[in-house]
Amino acid sequence: MASMRTRNFICVFVLAVLLASVPSSASGAERFKDRGDGTVLDTTTDLIWLKDAGMAEVPVQVANSIVHEMNTGQRKNHGYRDWRIPSVEELVSLVDDSELYPALPKGNPFTGVRPKRYWTSSGGFNMVAYAWVVDMATGSTASEFASYCNFFGVWPVRSSAKISLEKPVPVPEGGPEGPGVSPGDVAFLSMMGGDKEDSVELVPETPSAVAATAASATEIVVTWRKSKDKPAWYNVYMNDVFLQSSVDPRVKIGGLAPDTGRCFIVTAYSSSGLESPKGNEVCATTWSTGAKGTVWAFGLNNFGQLGIGTRTDSNKLVQTLDLEGAVEVASGVEHSAAVGGDGSLWLWGRNTKGQLGDGTARNRTYPTRVEGLKGVSQASLGWYHSMALLEDGSVRAWGRNYYGQLGNGQRMDSATPVEVRNVKDAAKVAAGWYHSMALDKGGIVWAWGWDLKGQLGNGEDNDSLVPVEVIGLDGITDISGGMYHSLALGSDGTVWAWGSNEFGQLGQAGFRDSHFPIKVDGLKEVTAIAGGMNFSLALASDGTVWAWGRNDYGQLGRDDVNISSEPVQIAALEGIKLIAAGAHHAVAVDTDGALWFWGWDFVGKTKFEPPHRVAGLMGITDVDAAMHFTTVLKSQ
Repeated sequence: MASMRTRNFICVFVLAVLLASVPSSASGAERFKDRGDGTVLDTTTDLIWLKDAGMAEVPVQVANSIVHEMNTGQRKNHGYRDWRIPSVEELVSLVDDSELYPALPKGNPFTGVRPKRYWTSSGGFNMVAYAWVVDMATGSTASEFASYCNFFGVWPVRSSAKISLEKPVPVPEGGPEGPGVSPGDVAFLSMMGGDKEDSVELVPETPSAVAATAASATEIVVTWRKSKDKPAWYNVYMNDVFLQSSVDPRVKIGGLAPDTGRCFIVTAYSSSGLESPKGNEVCATTWSTGAKGTVWAFGLNNFGQLGIGTRTDSNKLVQTLDLEGAVEVASGVEHSAAVGGDGSLWLWGRNTKGQLGDGTARNRTYPTRVEGLKGVSQASLGWYHSMALLEDGSVRAWGRNYYGQLGNGQRMDSATPVEVRNVKDAAKVAAGWYHSMALDKGGIVWAWGWDLKGQLGNGEDNDSLVPVEVIGLDGITDISGGMYHSLALGSDGTVWAWGSNEFGQLGQAGFRDSHFPIKVDGLKEVTAIAGGMNFSLALASDGTVWAWGRNDYGQLGRDDVNISSEPVQIAALEGIKLIAAGAHHAVAVDTDGALWFWGWDFVGKTKFEPPHRVAGLMGITDVDAAMHFTTVLKSQ
């Protein structure tokens, strides 16, 4: 193996050769094309740069956040969603060694260029904690510690098409003292007769978990898992022909005909022009009929739970991105889900504990498919955990597991689905905030997770890491989880409740918690139930809605703030077919498919009682309510 001294000599020699090969600026006006939309095309490298190079001086962590906000529409992005921090070789490609302050070609069209250092996406000294920076005063490079104390410039770049940088990397990533070399140096080392031991494996890792799913009669969405080596971008091939490049691990292909099949392959591409081997081909067929099952939402959106690509709140119904084929929706406290007609499951919103099931803790502002799950028939979401019922009657869960709410006999969180034990023939699942339930096809209810208030209904107050049978219930046809209480619907139209009763949400006077189910009096011929934060709802066969529990925000549909420990009819509602309860609000859908809302509107800071009809959407066939937002499905 070459010595450290030999390696450093090679790196310095290569650096000198490569810097000499950086494109010069015979004419900046000829090389750079102002595209008139706030971007500039470098005709030498085919890279598109933000025209304004003076947007911010921030730590690298904030720089990455700024680019993410541009791609998700929270900042001005000039119509593009594939901006990124440039690699060191890309940023140095702009440098003109004959110029200073800034070191850019004369006649260039850029504005706001700071004669200071700019961040790049390239690591330095083979250490994660360092990054290469480029000083636009002199064109020099350095490796700086990526801490919150270092404030450097942000200059986003994007690729105009599938590109291959002809010029090698101008800076060795090993650094003046490091043992490694940059990807672009390999060709030069080879020409100089360098040993194989002096080079490193440079070909990016082939993307994994590639999936193609029809989103409508004209669109297919392709997703994949990001490569560990963080390539510059990905290339997508359709029917083995290059289609497009993407920085994000997700693309939507539109303009297809109904009932049309397409196959896709995804590769990773490094900034030095090296492409990974092609992986397995995945295929999908567009819907044979028109668009169906579009998902809509409104309310608070601080974690992206509306699925619209931004974190902007909305007091009007807005359509969730790229979902036209859903058959059911579900909402957790701060995340959402949709079941696809093909048995796929998509989630978005908060992901602090891995509740989106994508193997990360990254929040998502647009739907992301849960890989490895097929044949999903229903989903239910808690605060930090999620559940899915599969067609074979088994149940999967993921997310937070501190109280055992995943039901796998452990307390370890899981960012990917795990199988729930003891439940093999389930017909429905329901998540409370920290507990879970399942109804089997024999009418028996099972519960697991947190039990401090008795919400597991087995007569005890101990958490259970696996499902336990709820005492005294059979012939049950529906279940629902509130925050700390649970509900069940009998085949005879009766309603049963257990758990916390602090605000009368069990429908019992005295406000005492119950560790086993008790019948809710005053109800008959009930067809649906819904548990909210501290209140409960029931839908009767005649289309009337009944509510009980807490009412400080009008969640019982009345203009007072009085608690009710017995069901009271919401007079303003009739002809209702669906109900859902959130934290401080509730919703219903009438036989016309119109949505009704009552309780606290967090976005508008307004309390609605009695219920009011929400304008803008008809044909709603499913609905769910959460902390401060609502998700609906339109399939008519």
